[in-house]
Amino acid sequence: MSSEKPKIPTLQKLIGFLKKLIIPALIIMPISLLISLYLAEKLVRFSNPQLTYNEAKKLSPQIYKKSDYLPFELEPNTETTHILHTYESTYHIRINSLGYRGSEFTIKKPANEFRILMLGDSMTFGFGVEEDDSLTTQLEKRLNRYIAENGIRDKNIKIINAAFADGKSPDTFYLYLKNKGLDLNPNLIIVNHFIINDIRDIDENSWDDLDSENLPIKISSKIHTIDGKYNRLKNEYQSWRYAFPVLKNSHLWILFATTLETKSPATVAKIKAVLRLKDAPPQVSEEESFECLFSSTCTERMKAILEKYFKIIDGTDRLTKSKNIPYFVAIMTANPQIKDIVEGLKEVTCTEDNLDQCQPQKVIKNYLEEKNIPFLDTLSYLAEPGYEKYFFPKDGHATKKGVTKYTDAFYDYLVEDIDILKIIPTR
Repeated sequence: MSSEKPKIPTLQKLIGFLKKLIIPALIIMPISLLISLYLAEKLVRFSNPQLTYNEAKKLSPQIYKKSDYLPFELEPNTETTHILHTYESTYHIRINSLGYRGSEFTIKKPANEFRILMLGDSMTFGFGVEEDDSLTTQLEKRLNRYIAENGIRDKNIKIINAAFADGKSPDTFYLYLKNKGLDLNPNLIIVNHFIINDIRDIDENSWDDLDSENLPIKISSKIHTIDGKYNRLKNEYQSWRYAFPVLKNSHLWILFATTLETKSPATVAKIKAVLRLKDAPPQVSEEESFECLFSSTCTERMKAILEKYFKIIDGTDRLTKSKNIPYFVAIMTANPQIKDIVEGLKEVTCTEDNLDQCQPQKVIKNYLEEKNIPFLDTLSYLAEPGYEKYFFPKDGHATKKGVTKYTDAFYDYLVEDIDILKIIPTR
């Protein structure tokens, strides 16, 4: 038997061997990782596109400008093609020379014109539909046809779409009406309140100055600023997802960051702390708002918002009566409420046969009745099987068919309840 010991590789040979193994791995692994990330980015972009920074900018309509007394107004003489952030609709927006969506009109009302001023937010503005399909345009055409068929041919009804020219919440509607809307000398004023977000949006505003009745003289936003270069409404408290120069336009990164927000909010909080990002002022959540408006379980913050809301209703009532201008409040129904009613998910008292008991309509209507303020409730026109076609499934705004249903409600109210033929001056 040989006593010769096995040869041990020298250190030099071992290093050489490791170099042959590691160096290719160091080259291949990053390339493989980059290829994997590239393919993953393509897959997410195709199958589950995210709202990247550039997409968010592109989807924000370039139609806004700064205001001396409101959070924003509409920039006159602007036109843009807007894409809903859910990509469910692409449509054209035209802002006329006075800063309103729609055709041109003069501040001084023509002698033969019966002028209706309609206030509201994005539902009134017509987010997602063309100008000809908007509530104000559809309603104007139908009313003009109606009065002509009933012998009034020397008058023309003009409905001014003041949505977004008046901000986007009931307190800004009131202040716009006081400062600017009444100068249009309307014969009738309609104030639209979209129940899902209009009341909650009051919490987004700051009443910077108050009058003797504790109503706002100037309102600013706690959240949004105007991007003057692009006329966009910009969230001042930019999401931490957009804080990274290259990653902010990656669909894969936005998906990962969004998942991280849900799965590990503590980690996100640490990232924000490292980035020294400011948190937005505390706002009432959608869930908190829904619990209050739909179930009458209100937090102290929601009670305070409702108090402001009713104060604004009172102020609008006094303002219109002081000018002897008739007006009514329209309660604009929202998709989630209709789903609950039609699918039988709501409380027993709120059914298709008993819609007057539905919240939040009941709360608002009780207050309006107490104050003898006329109102229109659109709920019964939309709460029916097949309601899904009336709204964009993801975005929630009304489709063309949905706008037509709203138009039916307004038309019937103006013809049957208001009796518009009687309030149109004959001379």
